[in-house]
Amino acid sequence: MIPLLLSLAFTLTPSAAAETVLLYEFDRESIDENWQANRVETSFTEEGLYLTTDQGGTLTRLHTTLQPVEALTLSYKSAAKITIELVGEMRQSDGSKNIFELPLDLQQSGEFVTASIDLTFFDDWNPSGVLRIGFGFPPGSEVILESMTLHSWTLGEKLLSQWTSFWTPDDISGHSVNFLWGPLIVDNPIGIATMHDTLPPKADFGMWIMYAILGIGTIATLLAWKHMKRSAIKIVCIVFIGCWILLDLRMSMELFRGTLGDVRMIMSDDSYPEFRGHGNFHGFAAAAAELVADRTAFVFPVEESYPAVPLMLYYSYPSVPYTDIEVEGLDTWVVYSQSSTTFTGKNLIHNGEIIGEGEVLLRLNPNTFVFRLTK
Repeated sequence: MIPLLLSLAFTLTPSAAAETVLLYEFDRESIDENWQANRVETSFTEEGLYLTTDQGGTLTRLHTTLQPVEALTLSYKSAAKITIELVGEMRQSDGSKNIFELPLDLQQSGEFVTASIDLTFFDDWNPSGVLRIGFGFPPGSEVILESMTLHSWTLGEKLLSQWTSFWTPDDISGHSVNFLWGPLIVDNPIGIATMHDTLPPKADFGMWIMYAILGIGTIATLLAWKHMKRSAIKIVCIVFIGCWILLDLRMSMELFRGTLGDVRMIMSDDSYPEFRGHGNFHGFAAAAAELVADRTAFVFPVEESYPAVPLMLYYSYPSVPYTDIEVEGLDTWVVYSQSSTTFTGKNLIHNGEIIGEGEVLLRLNPNTFVFRLTK
C-alpha cells in the first residue's frame, strides 16, 4: 500500500477523477450473450432474475471493459441464508491465467439487500486482469438478483480511504475484553464498511505506519548525530512523542466511542433502547413477554437459536419459545428482526406464504412485532 504519510497532501487536493462504477442489471434487456449460466434455472420477473439450482451451478459473464475490478456489490433477495462464491477467471501480471473462488455470504431476506466484498485484500488479486466474473451457487439456492456493481477508485480516493480507515475504530464486542485490533488500513470505502465483519479483520495492520515513522526518525538521527548531537536528540524526542500522541488519540477514540454510545443509551427516553451487541432486543422481549404471559408457548422464528432463544426464555418463562413453526396449537408469533417474516394487513406471512389471519399486538417495524392468530 502507498504510505499513509502522503495521504494528507493528496486528500487536500481534489481528485481529477472519481470512483468508477460499472452496473449490470439483471433484467431482460440487460442480459446479453456475454452471460453464461451453468446448471441453474433462471427466469425473469418484475423484480429481477429469479434463479434456482438443485445441484449447484454458476452464473458468470465476460468482463469486456478495461475497468479494473477492486470491489463488488450484489443486490439480491434470498429465500435462505447461504454462502455463494464469487467465481471467474483472471490474468496475472506474468501473463498466466487462474480461476478464483471467493466466499460471499447472503442473508435470508424478503426485501432487496446488498452484499459487498473488497477484492483488493485477497492475495494475487489483479484488478486489471479480470476476464470473467460471476457467482457460484450451492445446491438448493433460491434467489432473485437485481444488480451487480463493479467498483474501482482513483489514487486520491484510495489514500483518503487509508486515512479514514486508520481512524475507524471497531465496535466494542466480546473480544474487546482481551484485546483491541488497533488501527487498520484498507484502500476503499467498501473495505472500511466490511473490514470488521470477519475475525481477523480483512485489513492491513496500521502500526507499520508508526514503525515507518520511527525508522525514518532513527535514520535522520544517525545522520545528524555526528555533526549536530543536540539536534539529533530533538529529532528523537519529537518523533517518539509525536507517534505516542497520534497512537494515544487513535486508541482513545476506540474506547470513548463505545462509552459514548452507552451514555447516550442510558440518557435516552426510548422505550426500546439500543444495547451494545443485542440492539433493542431486551426492551422488545420484555414487552413481548407480557403479551404471552397467558400462553404456555409461542412461535419464535429465528435463524440461529443462540443467544436469541435463551434470552427470550429468560423474559417469557414459564411461557416457552419454539423456533419450529410447525408446532400445533400455538397462536402467537413473537418476531424479532426476521426479514423472512412480516405481516400485511391482517395476514401473517412467513417465507412468502400466508400463515393465517389475526391482529398485531405489538409493532416496532415490519419485521419486529407480536402477532396473534385468530384463524
